[in-house]
Amino acid sequence: HLKKEMIADQIIKRINQLFKQHFQYKNKNFLSTISVGLASCSDKDQDVDELISFADQAMYEQKNREKNP
Repeated sequence: HLKKEMIADQIIKRINQLFKQHFQYKNKNFLSTISVGLASCSDKDQDVDELISFADQAMYEQKNREKNP
């Protein structure tokens, strides 16, 4: 599981890097931000609503870590 978590972490970091880039639209500069929540489950844990809830919780935990490093 650790290898999968490391790969997922790398993917999330790359997505965040892409979104942190400024872009222009109609001669105005913009910066977008995203928050990503990641949850995993085993094959026997197939409750989609619970998985979404875990991902949502992970997203808000990450937001709090970013605000209070």
